[in-house]
Amino acid sequence: MKKICRFTVVLASAAILLFSTVSIAPAEHPAPFYVGVFGSYVVPADLKLQGRTDIKLDKSMAFGVKGGYIIPQVKWLAPELEYAYLAKQDVNQPGSSGDFRAHNVMANLLFRYPQGQIHPFAGFGVGLSRGTFKLDAREDDYSALAAQLIAGVNVEIAPNISADLAYKWFTSTYKFVGTDADARNHIFQVGINYHF
Repeated sequence: MKKICRFTVVLASAAILLFSTVSIAPAEHPAPFYVGVFGSYVVPADLKLQGRTDIKLDKSMAFGVKGGYIIPQVKWLAPELEYAYLAKQDVNQPGSSGDFRAHNVMANLLFRYPQGQIHPFAGFGVGLSRGTFKLDAREDDYSALAAQLIAGVNVEIAPNISADLAYKWFTSTYKFVGTDADARNHIFQVGINYHF
């Protein structure tokens, strides 16, 4: 719980810093290629197991890297590739112990407002998720297709630097312990990007 509180404070501080530095941003648009790092606060829905009782999971964090390209001819469009690690979501169920975690590789397509220093955006992503589910003495791994919806804002804060605040709704279905498991996550993300 202390980790989550600390991360929430960091997330809020980053948001305040991001919006308080907008006035020093350059007038010209940054270079089209970008790489970035991000951290996220993850709120999972119950893990739905087909034919079994749903499993309650604790909140967790995620960390990742991404790279993208703002197409110069259509500055409102940006494809990107990202990797994210969803840290352990502990099982929160009386009489059971374990956790869920995942490695995700996603290809995203973002539609962004191209003018000014503040760029609201929305988009979607598809990719592959390698999930691991441990319940009591049993542990299972499975790779599955994944999808996410994305909405947020990107702010130019220096000639080659921008920052993001984003919300993602992530979903994937894994085959664990002889059953299908539907994982759904609400992801609140803050990140920083370098443009070149």
